[in-house]
Amino acid sequence: MKSKRFGEEGPVPYRTERIYNVGGEWFFSIRKGADHGPFKSEEEAKAAMVEFISDQLLIENLPHTKPESK
Repeated sequence: MKSKRFGEEGPVPYRTERIYNVGGEWFFSIRKGADHGPFKSEEEAKAAMVEFISDQLLIENLPHTKPESK
């Protein structure tokens, strides 16, 4: 069952699964960039996806500094 995301109104739009299996190997997809994998299990792929998202959130929240002028 598809659920609404925070702030969404109206019908739930079509969404693809982020975790998928090809030939017994597991992968996860992201919007921008290459898919990640293969992983040995669905659980391993999910854990890697959570770690990837956590890393991206950390990077986005780092203070941006200007290069020093010389």
